Amino acid sequence: MSPKNAVLKIVNNEVEFQGIPFRPTQGHIWADHFNLLDEPNALKELTEGNVLNHVKAVSGSEICKLPTTARCVIEMTGFKDETKENGVPKINFDNKSEASNYTVVMTKMITFREKWKYLTVHSFTPEFVCRQDYARMVVNCLDPSLDVKVWIPGKDGWVPKNEFTERITVKHTIRKVTNQGRYVQMDIDMINANDAISEGIKWDTALLRERTKQNIEKKDSVAVMKKLVLRKAFKNGCLEMQIDVVADRTIYSWMVNNAPGIVDQEKVKDGAERLRRWLSDWDPSKECNLKQEKENAERTRDSKDPLEEKYHKIRYMVNSVFGKAKDT
Repeated sequence: MSPKNAVLKIVNNEVEFQGIPFRPTQGHIWADHFNLLDEPNALKELTEGNVLNHVKAVSGSEICKLPTTARCVIEMTGFKDETKENGVPKINFDNKSEASNYTVVMTKMITFREKWKYLTVHSFTPEFVCRQDYARMVVNCLDPSLDVKVWIPGKDGWVPKNEFTERITVKHTIRKVTNQGRYVQMDIDMINANDAISEGIKWDTALLRERTKQNIEKKDSVAVMKKLVLRKAFKNGCLEMQIDVVADRTIYSWMVNNAPGIVDQEKVKDGAERLRRWLSDWDPSKECNLKQEKENAERTRDSKDPLEEKYHKIRYMVNSVFGKAKDT
């Protein structure tokens, strides 16, 4: 039996799968193939709690060898016309002269995740993943020291053009990088009917993130940036696969293809553990309490007597002048 069929026999047969324990992420395995399920020890690595990864960049004469999966994700969109609405060019990868202008970076991962207390695979809606705490946690999971700003619609001059859009700025040592994208739930029947995407697995949910810009007339090196996350539910957890594809005009393929050898495995493992804990500890009742507290604070603020507020401000100013500043 091929490695892929061994995995499919398990993941498409829930009864047989119950005997395999879900456990926290143990480590990341860098696979040689974009088709991760074809790895010789795919089933063993997945059921032992490891994450299978593949990272590859193609450019120049190799661009026409782009895997069908990557092409499908590039062409996937929630816009009716992403060129007119989002400024994303249509790239003909069968045309060497046109396609050779780009380097396409492909990242793919698949892993089993243990069962969460409250969340299910259907919890990861566009609205949920755009939450401030979730967006910040995903960025910080690899490096908690990063200075991350998750933009709030309507504040700091940012008014998103599309619904369920997240905008994140990460401050590095010498520069700041801002990335904006919108989430859309994809038709799961369409995903499962496409073997290049589904790999024979009957997924339950599919969430697409596609990069957006406030000004689509403004050009930069990134032509396409998309991420597709697929999840399949089981009684004791879920199977998750993520595919990221970026088409860029300036990056060199060799820079990406050397990446697996320099990745800090312990850092990746620690990040995965932080992500696991956050998802496991997330409690909707705490959300309700925080929301109630915020509403109560707003009601209290709105119900205060304006004259009383003015009195306290004057009193504070007088006390400040005479060295007896005390905020009452």
